[in-house]
This record gives sequence, C-alpha cells and structure tokens, in this order.
Amino acid sequence: MFVRFWKSFTQIVRNIRLTYALTFTLILLIILDIGVRKIETIPDLILRNEGHRNLALEYMFARLEKISGRRAVWLGGSVEQGLGNTIPEMTAANLSQKILRQSGLDITIYNMAKIGNRLGDHFAITTESIRKGADVIVFPLSLQLFSSSLLLGKGMNEPDLLIYLKFHPQFTFLRRNILSIPDYQWDEIQASGFVKQCWALYKYRDLISYLLTGSGEDMPTIIQNAFIDWAGIRTDRNSDDLLSKLKPEEKNRDNLWMQTPPAKLFQSKAILEKINLSEKDPNIILFTMINMLAKQTQIPILFYLSPVNRECVDANKLFSWDKYDHFKETITSICKQFSQDLIDCTDIIPAKYFTDMDHLNMNGHAMLAKALATPIYNQLIK
Repeated sequence: MFVRFWKSFTQIVRNIRLTYALTFTLILLIILDIGVRKIETIPDLILRNEGHRNLALEYMFARLEKISGRRAVWLGGSVEQGLGNTIPEMTAANLSQKILRQSGLDITIYNMAKIGNRLGDHFAITTESIRKGADVIVFPLSLQLFSSSLLLGKGMNEPDLLIYLKFHPQFTFLRRNILSIPDYQWDEIQASGFVKQCWALYKYRDLISYLLTGSGEDMPTIIQNAFIDWAGIRTDRNSDDLLSKLKPEEKNRDNLWMQTPPAKLFQSKAILEKINLSEKDPNIILFTMINMLAKQTQIPILFYLSPVNRECVDANKLFSWDKYDHFKETITSICKQFSQDLIDCTDIIPAKYFTDMDHLNMNGHAMLAKALATPIYNQLIK
C-alpha cells in the first residue's frame, strides 16, 4: 500500500515539475519574443540587406507599416544594394532620401535591393510593399534582368518571397508556369511563413545574427569561416580579382572597370546572350504583371533603365546596342500601356565611375541619386 502511494506521489511530483518547466520555458519564450519584436520600433537599425540574404527585409516591411510621412521602396540587385562598392549611407537610395529631406519632404526610402534578385523577387517585394503602405516603388531595369540564362537560376532567386504573392488572382499559374516552384516547395514556404508570423525570433534570426556578428552570412558559414581563419587554411578564390579586396572608399576612384577580371566579363557575356523579349517569355509576362499591379492599385512604380558603362561594353563586346535598343523599345511599350513612367538613365554616369559594366562606385551612386530625386518627388506630388 505504501509502495503504491509513494509511486503515485512521485509520479505526481514529476508531472508537476514537468508542467512547471514547460510553463516556465513558454513564459521565457513569450518574453523573448516580445523583446525581439521591439526591433521593429527602432528606426534606421539597418539601411540595406547585408550579404547575400534578405536579412533586413522583414524589418523594413515592419517599419514601412509603422512610420509617418511619405514612404518609398527602392528595389534592385547587387548594383542598387551597393555591397562592396559603397557603404550603406552612400547608396543611391539613401542619398536620394537625404536630398529629398533637405528639400523639405518628410520621406523614408527603404533600400530593399539584394544581390541576385530577379523579376519574380521584385514582383513579390513590390506586392508586399504596396500592401504595407508604400507611396512609390523605385524599380531599376537592366538588360540582364530579362536574361533566361541558367547562371541566374529561375525567375525567383529567393523562393520564400513567394508567400507575398499568394493572393494574386493568377497565383497557381504564376507559381507553376512562370516561377517554376513545385507544390512540395510551396508547402515548405507556407510552413515557414506561418512560423514567421507566430515567432519573431525565427522571423528575425538572420538580422539578429548580423547584429551580433557583423556578418551577413548565415551562422554555419560564419562558424566555418572562423575555423578556416583559426586553422590558417584559407585560400583566396578570387586571387585574380583585385577589386574584391578593395574597401568601398578605395573603390571610389576612377576607371576601376578596366581591372574587371576576365572570368567576370565572360560570365556577363554568357548571361547577356540569353535575352528573349517575346510576349510569351516568362520575364516579359512578369514585367507586364508588375505594371498591371501598379495600375490596379494606383501606386506608382518609377521604372528607370539602369546606367550602363558603354566603354566597358564596347571594349569587351558584351552585347550589341541594337539588342539594347530593342530592349528599350519593348520595355517602353509595356510601361506606356499601363501609364507607368520610365526614366532612361543608361548614359547618365561617366564610365570612370563604374567598377565594371554596371556596378557603380560611391561617386556613381551620388550621381544616380541626384538624377532620380526629382522624378521620385514628382511621383509623390501627383
């Protein structure tokens, strides 16, 4: 009898301890989650995505929804992100914001560009930005953005962004036929999106990692690199690329494009050979959908043709200007069809401010900012 009583008693104690432990853990997680969400209340915590991931995107969306004043979103890839070529404060997006604020306009411009972004990524970010309250979208267009080269992958570099397009009326067609994302991957994306909504620590894990380490890489890569450095076994994969070793301030000198590594030029040429501007091309379909979104929501998209280094193109025969003219005509026609503005910035930057065919140093970013500040202002006062 006593033995049974003792066993029952100890089982109850264990259950109470387990319940207490689980409850205490849950309370700690809730407190931690509330604390992490305070990130969203801090202005200018980060000015752009760092590294190769959208680690600042969720924070920027949260800020976009909360702030007062006019709100703009600047899209793009590595050129607009400016990673390696300029510090965050000196990107065209941030400099345009500075110019517009000095003119008396209460505006915040969020630089949501990230290396490798494709038209599918831009479509998703544009859709969510409009939903969060953006007043204007600044949208760069380059020839390579319309390439079908496998070197760039499919129409979406970051499939997780597909979650922002789930309410699109043609979503299934868009996902399967244009972006080539299968059902099983979409299920994984939905599951991840649900966890992000419920758990702030998961949502901001990449941003927290960056704030703690100063590295834009994921944690496994950070640990791996730290071990390689500690062991002294690092090999420089870009030993022929002198530009990759320079700091942004060191790149802010003239004509660095002349030192572009042959391998990079070869890759650019391969990408630019795969341009298809037919009506049935997935990139043209995506671009048309983006224009349609702007017209339906009445939120303007300021498209601009990205600056191109003509001297670099001609010296290395990267593409024919007839092909580029056809690209301009095609893009202009679609923009006119949906009453969207298109600014031609192809030739506004001197060759000396490029570090290759299209990437700009800080002087180049400053010129681009000045060129686009007035068109952004005009879009906001329409």
